[in-house]
Amino acid sequence: MYQERTRPLLVIFQPRYNERFLDAVSKVKVDKLWINYYPQHIAYPLARIEFLKREEYTHFVIMTDDLIFTNRDYQILKGECEKYDVISGWANNWISGPWAEYSSISFKLPPDPPGQSTIYDYDFAKIITIQVMKEANPDKPIIEVPHQGTMMTFLSRKVVEQIPFRHDCGCCVDALLSHDLHNAGIKQYVDLRVRMLHLKWAELPPDLLVGKKPSSVVFEPQ
Repeated sequence: MYQERTRPLLVIFQPRYNERFLDAVSKVKVDKLWINYYPQHIAYPLARIEFLKREEYTHFVIMTDDLIFTNRDYQILKGECEKYDVISGWANNWISGPWAEYSSISFKLPPDPPGQSTIYDYDFAKIITIQVMKEANPDKPIIEVPHQGTMMTFLSRKVVEQIPFRHDCGCCVDALLSHDLHNAGIKQYVDLRVRMLHLKWAELPPDLLVGKKPSSVVFEPQ
């Protein structure tokens, strides 16, 4: 029987109930691992353990429940992930307010330590800058970046084996991941064809359910 060389596991970090996100993720036919209602500093190390013991999977795909994406987005990244150890899409930073014109991409590493910083300490690129880059090189949509905020990020198994998910005072797994990848000499890439919608605060359900609903790890085969 034919078996694909690439077998990703979509790892979903769900601290709240977001119907818009659930509708989007239901349209992607892939094996899923739900990490439900855990605090971040427990959720990511737990997800890493669960992935590593499932040796049939080639890629750990980070998916947070504040990101709206399509099956096309997923399939584009899946089609490229054999070529890159770390590849993701990108999104807006905020939807409204002072950071609405900025993207999730930074061409500099995040502050270190990130838990003692604010968004003003980051160096996010404007959305228009990323769009111009894409239009200027339509045949080369994949760029190297130091940081992209884990916007549907495919990590190869060898990267997950090498790099733990750290946190700083319970936050900033994405920023620390970028530092750890950089320090290990592992490059990360963004496919500019994959632009998603990053929800933020007012566009999300108001209540985090961590500590309010039982936490669980749920494997959902396609």
